[in-house]
Amino acid sequence: MATFHREPVGKFALQGRRFLRALSCCAQVAVLVGCGEDGSAASPQRAGDAGTDAGEAARFSPADCSEVRLADPDEGVECGWVTVPRDHGQPKRETLDLAVAVLKATGAQPAPDPIVFLQGGPGASGVERIFERYRSDMLAYWRKTRDVVLFDQRGTGANRPDLDCPEYDAAFLAAWSEPLSRDEEIAMLVEAMRACHARLVDAGVDLRVYTSPQSALDVGDIMRALGHSDYNLYGVSYGGRLALTVMRDAPEGVRSVVLDSPVPIGPKRSFAHNAEAAFKVLDAACTADSKCAATYPKLERTLAETATRLDREPLSVASTARDARPLIVNGPRALISLFGAMYVRNVAVWLPLAITQLSQGIPGVWGTYVNGYVDEVARTRYTEAMAYSILCSDDYPFESMTHGRDLAAVSAPYNSLDQFDFQTLGACAFWNVRAPDPKENETVRSDIPALILSGSLDPIAPHAYAEEIGKSLSRSQEVFFKGIGHGVVRTMTGEDVPRCAERMTQAFYDSPTDPLDTSCQADIPDIAWGGAL
Repeated sequence: MATFHREPVGKFALQGRRFLRALSCCAQVAVLVGCGEDGSAASPQRAGDAGTDAGEAARFSPADCSEVRLADPDEGVECGWVTVPRDHGQPKRETLDLAVAVLKATGAQPAPDPIVFLQGGPGASGVERIFERYRSDMLAYWRKTRDVVLFDQRGTGANRPDLDCPEYDAAFLAAWSEPLSRDEEIAMLVEAMRACHARLVDAGVDLRVYTSPQSALDVGDIMRALGHSDYNLYGVSYGGRLALTVMRDAPEGVRSVVLDSPVPIGPKRSFAHNAEAAFKVLDAACTADSKCAATYPKLERTLAETATRLDREPLSVASTARDARPLIVNGPRALISLFGAMYVRNVAVWLPLAITQLSQGIPGVWGTYVNGYVDEVARTRYTEAMAYSILCSDDYPFESMTHGRDLAAVSAPYNSLDQFDFQTLGACAFWNVRAPDPKENETVRSDIPALILSGSLDPIAPHAYAEEIGKSLSRSQEVFFKGIGHGVVRTMTGEDVPRCAERMTQAFYDSPTDPLDTSCQADIPDIAWGGAL
């Protein structure tokens, strides 16, 4: 069952603080960021808010970058809004305005075909968040030869209407302060989403138009409005699924595609299934290292036994938030907090120590993971309603029928993580989306040149997804990175790993049909596990 994922962020002071902030999407039925009454500039009333005629072609309206929540841009950044139909099936009715930022190339002779960044989530800002986190890393690297186009997908970031669900955030924080049973926690969070859904519908928001096919058509409109006939896509995580949708529904002008840790269209494993497999991969990686194996023997067994015990005897850990109640950590809550650490290599290296400390009841590293996860879920704004609209329309009608069979193959205690899937199932039962086209459950076939990247430590978009996607893309190349997590390009910009993936993507965009030189993989060092080795 597909779930959507929020990044676990926190004050991890060991080695990977910067990388912990860059984690993409730890699983939980809620997701990423936004701003509002916390002091950020509110978006102005725009034509799309009032419902103007969309019969004309998509158009770009320049604006100050503060309007799209992009702070401190350099001189080569141009911001504005692109007006698109609210419903591409009824293009002559109401419109939406989408926030856009064009990062101009810094090289003397840039290529004419820009790179369009498709953000993951779903539900994350594609302008503010991406620029803030990667302006000096992957974006700067790509801008040496090409413009990079960032945009907020409909329902996210600076766009209106605001599909954030503060009801969910409040319920989540309250739940983690109580020793709730699995069913009690599911019911509490589903009811919070019911309240958010009712509020938005009462305000006149049509949640049925927030789908991957609608967003895919937005991409083509944005690029036409910017005057580009040819362009390249970069999609990470859910952004990979969106890229596949563009390749299927709006391929005109798409020159090449990079799918980084992509989520496929069609059948997927449950979250619990992926979690169990991810922890077993972690155990195998530690076992393969003689020092890690000697220091942390039987790691996965220790984790499983500890999570089972925590269901009977939850631990309490102090919250790092001011005036907050202690956090109650049972088995599923411990597993989800540790799961998120696998996204980024410099954070994952401390997992064996964290699991060992958890088994001994010592807060240490795992306490930091827990606080980081809770802080990101409950105290950052993110458009949960947009994410549920996509999940309930793209995946729920198909995966609700196969969910039970997949979970039957998951062993304890990991099967307890089905609660995150059941939160989605519970909300989708009343979300009232349109019936999806059967193609939303079918593999995408395309001859557009594609580069597919995956990492061995990726817990949510495993290598098997990349392999399956590549089978139906006739001109695809796949590169598998050992010891790398979720979002290969953005997690290979640190001091301990070479910028191998950046160089590969740049070479691919320059010559998308030529075989890639992957020799830089040999320069990736073995994982240096943290702790007393």
